Amino acid sequence: MLGSKKYISDIIKDEYKEWKNTKVIVSSGTGTGKTQFMLRILLPYYLQAGKRVLYLCNRKALYDQIRKEMLSLIGVTLMTYQSLQKELRKGSTNTYDLVIADECHYFYLDAKFNGYTDLAYEYVMGQQANVVVFVSATADSFFEDLVKDGVVKKDHIYSIPKSYDYVEKVYTYHKSMLTDIIDEILADTDFEKILIFVNSMERLTEMHNYYGDSAYYMCSQSQMCSFATRDCIENKKFSNKRMLFTTKVMDNGVDLIDDDLCHIITELFDIDSILQSIGRKRPIDYLDTCSFYFKVYDGRAVNNFYVSNQKQLEPVERYIEDKDRFLQNLDVQNLDARQIARKNKIFYTDFRTGTLKVNQCTLKKYQMDRNTIGDMKQNGYETVLFRRLGTELLNKKSELRIETESKDIFLSILKELEGKKLFKEEQKELKEKFRDILGLHDRTMGINTLNGKLQDRQYQYKIVSCKDRSRQSETYNKRYWMIQKI
Repeated sequence: MLGSKKYISDIIKDEYKEWKNTKVIVSSGTGTGKTQFMLRILLPYYLQAGKRVLYLCNRKALYDQIRKEMLSLIGVTLMTYQSLQKELRKGSTNTYDLVIADECHYFYLDAKFNGYTDLAYEYVMGQQANVVVFVSATADSFFEDLVKDGVVKKDHIYSIPKSYDYVEKVYTYHKSMLTDIIDEILADTDFEKILIFVNSMERLTEMHNYYGDSAYYMCSQSQMCSFATRDCIENKKFSNKRMLFTTKVMDNGVDLIDDDLCHIITELFDIDSILQSIGRKRPIDYLDTCSFYFKVYDGRAVNNFYVSNQKQLEPVERYIEDKDRFLQNLDVQNLDARQIARKNKIFYTDFRTGTLKVNQCTLKKYQMDRNTIGDMKQNGYETVLFRRLGTELLNKKSELRIETESKDIFLSILKELEGKKLFKEEQKELKEKFRDILGLHDRTMGINTLNGKLQDRQYQYKIVSCKDRSRQSETYNKRYWMIQKI
Protein backbone atom coordinates (compact mmCIF):
# COMPACT_ATOMS: atom_id res chain seq x y z
CA MET A 1 0.00 0.00 0.00
CA LEU A 2 2.43 2.69 1.22
CA GLY A 3 5.28 1.25 -0.81
CA SER A 4 3.42 1.75 -4.09
CA LYS A 5 2.71 5.48 -3.69
CA LYS A 6 3.91 7.98 -6.26
CA TYR A 7 6.30 10.79 -5.51
CA ILE A 8 6.22 14.26 -7.04
CA SER A 9 9.62 13.69 -8.65
CA ASP A 10 8.03 10.83 -10.64
CA ILE A 11 5.52 13.33 -12.04
CA ILE A 12 7.87 16.23 -12.79
CA LYS A 13 10.80 14.10 -14.02
CA ASP A 14 13.27 16.36 -15.89
CA GLU A 15 10.72 18.99 -16.93
CA TYR A 16 12.05 21.41 -14.31
CA LYS A 17 15.06 21.97 -16.59
CA GLU A 18 12.73 23.52 -19.18
CA TRP A 19 11.02 25.97 -16.80
CA LYS A 20 11.76 29.49 -18.03
CA ASN A 21 10.12 32.73 -16.86
CA THR A 22 7.07 30.89 -15.61
CA LYS A 23 5.06 29.97 -12.55
CA VAL A 24 4.46 26.39 -11.46
CA ILE A 25 2.01 24.58 -9.16
CA VAL A 26 3.12 21.55 -7.13
CA SER A 27 0.10 20.10 -5.33
CA SER A 28 0.34 16.83 -3.43
CA GLY A 29 -0.25 15.45 0.04
CA THR A 30 2.02 14.73 2.96
CA GLY A 31 4.68 12.13 2.26
CA THR A 32 4.81 12.58 -1.53
CA GLY A 33 8.31 14.04 -1.50
CA LYS A 34 7.54 17.71 -2.27
CA THR A 35 10.21 19.05 0.07
CA GLN A 36 12.76 16.44 -0.94
CA PHE A 37 12.28 17.31 -4.61
CA MET A 38 12.95 20.96 -3.82
CA LEU A 39 15.99 20.30 -1.61
CA ARG A 40 17.60 17.39 -3.43
CA ILE A 41 16.83 18.12 -7.09
CA LEU A 42 15.54 21.62 -7.88
CA LEU A 43 17.70 23.75 -5.59
CA PRO A 44 21.02 22.02 -6.43
CA TYR A 45 20.23 22.42 -10.15
CA TYR A 46 19.85 26.19 -9.76
CA LEU A 47 22.75 26.60 -7.35
CA GLN A 48 25.15 24.76 -9.63
CA ALA A 49 24.23 27.26 -12.35
CA GLY A 50 25.06 30.15 -10.01
CA LYS A 51 21.43 31.26 -9.69
CA ARG A 52 19.89 33.21 -6.78
CA VAL A 53 17.29 31.21 -4.86
CA LEU A 54 14.64 32.31 -2.32
CA TYR A 55 12.81 29.68 -0.24
CA LEU A 56 9.67 30.96 1.52
CA CYS A 57 7.73 29.14 4.25
CA ASN A 58 4.85 30.12 6.52
CA ARG A 59 5.69 28.87 10.02
CA LYS A 60 8.71 29.03 12.30
CA ALA A 61 8.52 25.25 12.82
CA LEU A 62 8.72 24.66 9.08
CA TYR A 63 11.51 27.24 8.79
CA ASP A 64 13.54 25.36 11.42
CA GLN A 65 12.89 22.03 9.70
CA ILE A 66 13.92 23.34 6.26
CA ARG A 67 17.00 25.09 7.66
CA LYS A 68 18.16 21.84 9.26
CA GLU A 69 17.75 19.96 5.98
CA MET A 70 19.47 22.75 4.02
CA LEU A 71 22.79 22.57 5.84
CA SER A 72 24.58 21.21 2.76
CA LEU A 73 23.11 23.87 0.45
CA ILE A 74 25.05 27.12 0.25
CA GLY A 75 23.52 30.17 -1.38
CA VAL A 76 19.81 29.73 -0.64
CA THR A 77 17.99 32.60 1.08
CA LEU A 78 15.52 31.03 3.52
CA MET A 79 12.77 33.29 4.88
CA THR A 80 9.30 33.14 6.32
CA TYR A 81 6.62 35.09 4.47
CA GLN A 82 6.34 37.28 7.56
CA SER A 83 10.07 38.14 7.44
CA LEU A 84 9.79 38.93 3.73
CA GLN A 85 6.92 41.29 4.48
CA LYS A 86 9.05 43.14 7.04
CA GLU A 87 11.86 43.51 4.49
CA LEU A 88 9.43 44.78 1.85
CA ARG A 89 8.06 47.37 4.27
CA LYS A 90 11.63 48.61 4.67
CA GLY A 91 11.87 49.02 0.90
CA SER A 92 13.74 45.83 -0.08
CA THR A 93 13.93 45.22 -3.85
CA ASN A 94 15.94 41.97 -3.94
CA THR A 95 15.25 39.68 -6.89
CA TYR A 96 15.84 35.96 -7.37
CA ASP A 97 16.05 33.51 -10.25
CA LEU A 98 13.99 30.90 -8.40
CA VAL A 99 11.34 31.50 -5.74
CA ILE A 100 9.83 28.54 -3.91
CA ALA A 101 6.59 29.55 -2.20
CA ASP A 102 6.18 26.59 0.17
CA GLU A 103 2.84 26.12 1.95
CA CYS A 104 1.50 28.90 -0.29
CA HIS A 105 -2.01 28.52 1.15
CA TYR A 106 -0.53 31.10 3.54
CA PHE A 107 -1.63 33.88 1.17
CA TYR A 108 -5.29 33.11 1.78
CA LEU A 109 -5.37 31.17 5.03
CA ASP A 110 -3.35 33.65 7.13
CA ALA A 111 -4.93 36.69 5.51
CA LYS A 112 -7.70 36.93 8.13
CA PHE A 113 -5.26 37.70 10.92
CA ASN A 114 -2.18 39.02 9.08
CA GLY A 115 -2.76 42.42 7.51
CA TYR A 116 0.34 42.36 5.31
CA THR A 117 -0.03 39.10 3.39
CA ASP A 118 -0.63 41.13 0.23
CA LEU A 119 2.95 42.48 0.38
CA ALA A 120 4.42 38.99 0.01
CA TYR A 121 1.67 38.09 -2.48
CA GLU A 122 2.35 41.08 -4.74
CA TYR A 123 6.10 40.52 -4.52
CA VAL A 124 5.84 36.88 -5.61
CA MET A 125 3.26 37.60 -8.29
CA GLY A 126 5.33 40.46 -9.63
CA GLN A 127 8.44 38.37 -10.23
CA GLN A 128 9.70 38.68 -13.81
CA ALA A 129 12.21 36.65 -15.83
CA ASN A 130 12.40 33.91 -13.24
CA VAL A 131 10.62 30.79 -11.97
CA VAL A 132 8.15 30.72 -9.07
CA VAL A 133 7.05 27.36 -7.68
CA PHE A 134 3.86 27.34 -5.57
CA VAL A 135 3.82 24.35 -3.22
CA SER A 136 0.97 23.09 -1.01
CA ALA A 137 -1.23 20.10 -0.23
CA THR A 138 -4.27 22.20 0.67
CA ALA A 139 -4.31 25.33 -1.50
CA ASP A 140 -7.09 24.23 -3.87
CA SER A 141 -8.86 27.60 -3.91
CA PHE A 142 -5.62 29.51 -4.35
CA PHE A 143 -4.52 27.21 -7.17
CA GLU A 144 -7.90 27.56 -8.88
CA ASP A 145 -7.46 31.34 -8.85
CA LEU A 146 -3.92 31.05 -10.27
CA VAL A 147 -5.22 29.02 -13.22
CA LYS A 148 -8.39 31.12 -13.69
CA ASP A 149 -6.33 34.35 -13.71
CA GLY A 150 -3.87 32.90 -16.24
CA VAL A 151 -0.93 33.03 -13.81
CA VAL A 152 -0.18 29.31 -14.19
CA LYS A 153 -0.63 27.33 -17.39
CA LYS A 154 -2.24 23.89 -17.15
CA ASP A 155 0.90 22.12 -18.40
CA HIS A 156 2.76 23.57 -15.40
CA ILE A 157 0.51 21.90 -12.83
CA TYR A 158 1.99 18.84 -11.12
CA SER A 159 -0.30 17.07 -8.68
CA ILE A 160 -0.82 13.83 -6.83
CA PRO A 161 -4.24 13.27 -5.19
CA LYS A 162 -4.11 13.12 -1.40
CA SER A 163 -4.29 9.61 -0.02
CA TYR A 164 -5.87 8.68 3.30
CA ASP A 165 -5.27 4.95 3.05
CA TYR A 166 -3.81 4.99 6.58
CA VAL A 167 -7.10 6.26 8.05
CA GLU A 168 -9.03 3.50 9.79
CA LYS A 169 -12.28 5.30 10.69
CA VAL A 170 -13.83 8.76 10.50
CA TYR A 171 -16.27 10.11 13.09
CA THR A 172 -18.29 13.29 13.52
CA TYR A 173 -19.41 14.72 16.83
CA HIS A 174 -21.38 17.67 18.19
CA LYS A 175 -20.95 20.40 20.77
CA SER A 176 -19.86 19.17 24.20
CA MET A 177 -18.78 15.63 23.29
CA LEU A 178 -15.03 16.32 23.14
CA THR A 179 -14.08 15.30 26.67
CA ASP A 180 -16.27 12.19 26.44
CA ILE A 181 -14.42 11.09 23.29
CA ILE A 182 -11.00 11.74 24.82
CA ASP A 183 -11.84 10.08 28.14
CA GLU A 184 -13.14 6.97 26.42
CA ILE A 185 -9.97 6.65 24.30
CA LEU A 186 -7.82 7.04 27.41
CA ALA A 187 -9.89 4.46 29.30
CA ASP A 188 -9.98 1.90 26.49
CA THR A 189 -6.26 1.91 25.65
CA ASP A 190 -2.98 2.15 27.55
CA PHE A 191 -0.75 3.79 24.94
CA GLU A 192 -2.71 5.40 22.07
CA LYS A 193 -1.99 9.12 21.71
CA ILE A 194 -4.41 11.88 20.74
CA LEU A 195 -3.77 15.14 18.85
CA ILE A 196 -6.53 17.71 19.39
CA PHE A 197 -6.93 20.97 17.46
CA VAL A 198 -9.03 23.67 19.16
CA ASN A 199 -10.32 26.98 17.82
CA SER A 200 -9.13 29.45 20.41
CA MET A 201 -7.02 30.22 23.46
CA GLU A 202 -10.22 30.19 25.52
CA ARG A 203 -10.87 26.60 24.47
CA LEU A 204 -7.23 25.68 25.15
CA THR A 205 -7.58 27.15 28.64
CA GLU A 206 -10.80 25.20 29.18
CA MET A 207 -9.04 21.95 28.28
CA HIS A 208 -6.15 22.80 30.59
CA ASN A 209 -8.61 23.42 33.43
CA TYR A 210 -9.98 19.94 32.83
CA TYR A 211 -6.90 17.82 32.03
CA GLY A 212 -4.18 19.81 33.77
CA ASP A 213 -0.64 18.41 33.56
CA SER A 214 -1.76 15.13 31.99
CA ALA A 215 -1.58 16.80 28.53
CA TYR A 216 0.64 19.10 26.49
CA TYR A 217 -0.66 22.44 25.25
CA MET A 218 0.71 24.36 22.26
CA CYS A 219 -0.13 27.84 20.98
CA SER A 220 1.53 30.63 19.03
CA GLN A 221 4.34 32.72 20.47
CA SER A 222 2.09 35.78 20.52
CA GLN A 223 -0.55 33.91 22.53
CA MET A 224 1.86 32.13 24.86
CA CYS A 225 0.46 31.42 28.33
CA SER A 226 1.91 29.88 31.47
CA PHE A 227 0.72 26.31 30.86
CA ALA A 228 1.57 26.12 27.14
CA THR A 229 4.83 24.88 25.64
CA ARG A 230 6.24 24.88 22.12
CA ASP A 231 9.05 22.41 22.77
CA CYS A 232 6.97 19.31 23.59
CA ILE A 233 7.76 17.65 20.23
CA GLU A 234 11.10 15.88 19.90
CA ASN A 235 12.10 13.56 17.08
CA LYS A 236 8.67 14.16 15.53
CA LYS A 237 6.87 12.73 18.57
CA PHE A 238 5.33 14.04 21.76
CA SER A 239 6.51 11.68 24.50
CA ASN A 240 5.61 11.06 28.16
CA LYS A 241 2.04 12.29 27.73
CA ARG A 242 -0.77 10.88 25.62
CA MET A 243 -2.53 14.13 24.69
CA LEU A 244 -1.47 17.25 22.83
CA PHE A 245 -3.93 20.14 22.55
CA THR A 246 -2.99 22.80 20.04
CA THR A 247 -4.33 25.81 18.20
CA LYS A 248 -3.69 26.37 14.49
CA VAL A 249 -0.02 27.03 15.28
CA MET A 250 0.63 23.36 14.46
CA ASP A 251 -1.35 23.32 11.22
CA ASN A 252 1.80 22.65 9.22
CA GLY A 253 5.57 22.52 9.57
CA VAL A 254 5.30 19.85 12.26
CA ASP A 255 5.17 16.27 11.02
CA LEU A 256 4.46 13.55 13.56
CA ILE A 257 5.97 10.15 12.84
CA ASP A 258 4.67 8.04 15.69
CA ASP A 259 2.69 4.83 15.40
CA ASP A 260 1.22 5.51 18.86
CA LEU A 261 -0.58 8.58 17.45
CA CYS A 262 -3.88 6.90 16.62
CA HIS A 263 -6.42 9.72 16.94
CA ILE A 264 -6.65 13.23 15.48
CA ILE A 265 -9.56 15.35 16.68
CA THR A 266 -10.30 18.77 15.22
CA GLU A 267 -12.74 21.42 16.39
CA LEU A 268 -11.61 23.86 13.70
CA PHE A 269 -14.34 25.46 11.61
CA ASP A 270 -12.33 26.51 8.55
CA ILE A 271 -12.08 23.54 6.16
CA ASP A 272 -8.70 24.58 4.74
CA SER A 273 -7.33 24.58 8.30
CA ILE A 274 -8.93 21.18 8.92
CA LEU A 275 -7.15 19.75 5.89
CA GLN A 276 -3.88 21.07 7.27
CA SER A 277 -4.51 19.62 10.72
CA ILE A 278 -5.26 16.06 9.61
CA GLY A 279 -2.11 16.05 7.48
CA ARG A 280 0.17 16.22 10.51
CA LYS A 281 0.51 12.44 10.88
CA ARG A 282 2.98 10.59 8.71
CA PRO A 283 2.30 6.85 8.74
CA ILE A 284 5.32 4.58 9.17
CA ASP A 285 3.88 1.55 7.39
CA TYR A 286 0.55 -0.06 6.48
CA LEU A 287 0.03 -1.14 10.12
CA ASP A 288 0.26 2.48 11.31
CA THR A 289 -3.36 3.65 11.20
CA CYS A 290 -5.29 6.60 12.57
CA SER A 291 -8.87 7.71 13.21
CA PHE A 292 -10.20 11.22 12.49
CA TYR A 293 -12.86 13.05 14.49
CA PHE A 294 -14.54 16.19 13.09
CA LYS A 295 -16.74 18.60 15.02
CA VAL A 296 -19.97 19.40 13.14
CA TYR A 297 -21.38 22.92 13.56
CA ASP A 298 -25.14 23.44 13.72
CA GLY A 299 -27.13 25.94 11.66
CA ARG A 300 -27.03 28.64 14.30
CA ALA A 301 -23.24 28.53 14.58
CA VAL A 302 -22.85 28.53 10.79
CA ASN A 303 -25.12 31.58 10.55
CA ASN A 304 -23.04 33.38 13.20
CA PHE A 305 -19.90 32.76 11.13
CA TYR A 306 -21.70 34.03 8.03
CA VAL A 307 -22.88 37.24 9.75
CA SER A 308 -19.39 37.88 11.11
CA ASN A 309 -17.89 37.33 7.65
CA GLN A 310 -20.36 39.71 6.02
CA LYS A 311 -19.69 42.38 8.63
CA GLN A 312 -16.10 42.53 7.39
CA LEU A 313 -16.92 42.25 3.68
CA GLU A 314 -19.72 44.76 3.26
CA PRO A 315 -17.84 48.04 3.94
CA VAL A 316 -14.96 46.91 1.71
CA GLU A 317 -17.29 46.12 -1.15
CA ARG A 318 -18.93 49.54 -0.72
CA TYR A 319 -15.44 51.07 -0.90
CA ILE A 320 -14.59 49.15 -4.08
CA GLU A 321 -17.93 50.07 -5.69
CA ASP A 322 -17.61 53.81 -5.02
CA LYS A 323 -14.36 54.84 -3.35
CA ASP A 324 -15.06 58.61 -3.39
CA ARG A 325 -18.50 58.25 -1.82
CA PHE A 326 -17.13 55.90 0.85
CA LEU A 327 -14.35 58.36 1.81
CA GLN A 328 -16.83 61.24 1.86
CA ASN A 329 -18.97 59.31 4.36
CA LEU A 330 -15.88 58.87 6.53
CA ASP A 331 -15.44 62.62 6.59
CA VAL A 332 -19.07 63.12 7.56
CA GLN A 333 -18.65 60.65 10.43
CA ASN A 334 -15.37 62.31 11.43
CA LEU A 335 -13.48 59.04 10.95
CA ASP A 336 -10.03 58.58 9.44
CA ALA A 337 -8.43 55.67 7.55
CA ARG A 338 -6.65 54.26 10.59
CA GLN A 339 -9.86 54.09 12.62
CA ILE A 340 -11.57 52.14 9.83
CA ALA A 341 -8.58 49.82 9.38
CA ARG A 342 -8.56 49.01 13.10
CA LYS A 343 -12.20 47.90 12.92
CA ASN A 344 -11.91 45.98 9.66
CA LYS A 345 -9.53 43.10 8.89
CA ILE A 346 -9.55 43.63 5.11
CA PHE A 347 -8.58 47.29 5.17
CA TYR A 348 -5.17 48.52 6.21
CA THR A 349 -3.36 51.85 6.06
CA ASP A 350 -0.44 52.27 3.67
CA PHE A 351 2.65 52.67 5.86
CA ARG A 352 4.05 55.26 3.43
CA THR A 353 1.04 57.48 2.75
CA GLY A 354 -1.42 56.68 5.54
CA THR A 355 -4.17 56.13 2.97
CA LEU A 356 -6.76 53.35 3.12
CA LYS A 357 -5.85 50.18 1.22
CA VAL A 358 -7.48 46.82 0.58
CA ASN A 359 -5.55 43.64 1.31
CA GLN A 360 -6.41 41.63 -1.79
CA CYS A 361 -5.48 38.30 -0.17
CA THR A 362 -7.74 38.99 2.79
CA LEU A 363 -10.54 40.12 0.49
CA LYS A 364 -10.32 36.92 -1.56
CA LYS A 365 -10.33 34.80 1.61
CA TYR A 366 -13.46 36.52 2.94
CA GLN A 367 -15.18 36.22 -0.43
CA MET A 368 -14.22 32.56 -0.64
CA ASP A 369 -15.52 31.99 2.90
CA ARG A 370 -18.78 33.75 2.06
CA ASN A 371 -19.37 31.24 -0.72
CA THR A 372 -18.36 28.29 1.45
CA ILE A 373 -20.37 29.33 4.52
CA GLY A 374 -23.33 30.23 2.32
CA ASP A 375 -23.16 26.68 0.97
CA MET A 376 -23.12 25.41 4.58
CA LYS A 377 -26.24 27.44 5.40
CA GLN A 378 -28.06 25.86 2.50
CA ASN A 379 -26.79 22.29 2.62
CA GLY A 380 -25.41 21.83 6.14
CA TYR A 381 -21.88 21.98 7.54
CA GLU A 382 -21.25 18.23 7.38
CA THR A 383 -22.25 17.96 3.71
CA VAL A 384 -19.84 20.72 2.67
CA LEU A 385 -17.09 19.34 4.92
CA PHE A 386 -17.12 15.89 3.34
CA ARG A 387 -17.43 17.34 -0.13
CA ARG A 388 -14.00 18.89 0.50
CA LEU A 389 -12.58 15.92 2.39
CA GLY A 390 -13.48 13.58 -0.46
CA THR A 391 -15.23 10.25 -0.89
CA GLU A 392 -12.30 8.26 0.52
CA LEU A 393 -12.88 9.71 4.00
CA LEU A 394 -16.66 9.79 3.61
CA ASN A 395 -16.65 6.05 2.91
CA LYS A 396 -14.78 5.48 6.19
CA LYS A 397 -17.33 7.37 8.28
CA SER A 398 -18.64 5.35 11.21
CA GLU A 399 -21.14 5.99 14.00
CA LEU A 400 -19.50 7.29 17.16
CA ARG A 401 -20.52 5.30 20.24
CA ILE A 402 -19.52 6.80 23.58
CA GLU A 403 -20.92 6.95 27.07
CA THR A 404 -23.74 9.47 27.16
CA GLU A 405 -22.86 10.75 30.63
CA SER A 406 -20.87 13.83 29.74
CA LYS A 407 -17.79 14.91 31.68
CA ASP A 408 -18.00 18.36 30.15
CA ILE A 409 -16.55 20.93 32.56
CA PHE A 410 -19.37 23.41 32.29
CA LEU A 411 -22.01 20.71 32.46
CA SER A 412 -20.63 19.59 35.82
CA ILE A 413 -20.87 23.20 37.05
CA LEU A 414 -24.52 23.41 35.94
CA LYS A 415 -25.31 20.14 37.73
CA GLU A 416 -23.62 21.37 40.90
CA LEU A 417 -25.53 24.68 40.90
CA GLU A 418 -28.91 23.22 39.88
CA GLY A 419 -31.70 24.32 42.25
CA LYS A 420 -29.49 26.70 44.27
CA LYS A 421 -30.30 30.38 44.83
CA LEU A 422 -27.70 32.53 43.10
CA PHE A 423 -27.58 36.10 44.35
CA LYS A 424 -25.41 38.99 43.12
CA GLU A 425 -22.01 37.53 44.08
CA GLU A 426 -22.87 34.02 42.89
CA GLN A 427 -24.22 35.49 39.62
CA LYS A 428 -20.91 37.30 39.12
CA GLU A 429 -19.00 34.03 39.62
CA LEU A 430 -21.30 32.25 37.14
CA LYS A 431 -20.74 34.98 34.54
CA GLU A 432 -16.97 34.54 34.97
CA LYS A 433 -17.35 30.82 34.23
CA PHE A 434 -19.35 31.64 31.08
CA ARG A 435 -16.48 33.91 30.03
CA ASP A 436 -13.52 31.69 31.01
CA ILE A 437 -14.91 28.30 29.98
CA LEU A 438 -17.42 29.00 27.21
CA GLY A 439 -15.66 32.05 25.78
CA LEU A 440 -18.66 34.39 26.18
CA HIS A 441 -17.54 38.03 26.09
CA ASP A 442 -20.85 39.85 25.69
CA ARG A 443 -20.94 43.24 27.43
CA THR A 444 -24.28 42.79 29.15
CA MET A 445 -24.05 39.15 30.24
CA GLY A 446 -27.74 39.33 31.05
CA ILE A 447 -29.90 36.30 31.70
CA ASN A 448 -31.14 36.16 28.09
CA THR A 449 -27.57 36.23 26.76
CA LEU A 450 -26.52 33.44 29.12
CA ASN A 451 -29.52 31.30 28.22
CA GLY A 452 -28.77 31.87 24.56
CA LYS A 453 -25.27 30.48 25.12
CA LEU A 454 -26.69 27.46 26.95
CA GLN A 455 -29.02 26.86 24.01
CA ASP A 456 -26.14 27.22 21.53
CA ARG A 457 -24.17 24.56 23.38
CA GLN A 458 -27.28 22.36 23.66
CA TYR A 459 -27.15 22.17 27.45
CA GLN A 460 -30.49 20.97 28.80
CA TYR A 461 -30.57 23.75 31.41
CA LYS A 462 -31.91 27.29 31.71
CA ILE A 463 -31.48 30.18 34.15
CA VAL A 464 -34.62 31.68 35.64
CA SER A 465 -34.99 34.89 37.67
CA CYS A 466 -36.96 34.63 40.91
CA LYS A 467 -37.77 36.75 43.98
CA ASP A 468 -37.28 35.42 47.51
CA ARG A 469 -40.75 35.35 49.09
CA SER A 470 -39.75 33.89 52.43
CA ARG A 471 -40.34 36.56 55.12
CA GLN A 472 -38.07 34.71 57.53
CA SER A 473 -35.15 34.86 55.09
CA GLU A 474 -32.38 37.47 55.24
CA THR A 475 -32.77 37.80 51.48
CA TYR A 476 -36.52 38.45 51.59
CA ASN A 477 -37.80 40.28 48.48
CA LYS A 478 -34.38 40.11 46.80
CA ARG A 479 -34.02 38.68 43.31
CA TYR A 480 -31.90 35.64 42.59
CA TRP A 481 -31.12 33.28 39.72
CA MET A 482 -31.77 29.57 39.71
CA ILE A 483 -30.50 26.95 37.26
CA GLN A 484 -33.21 24.51 36.24
CA LYS A 485 -33.24 21.36 34.11
CA ILE A 486 -35.28 21.78 30.93
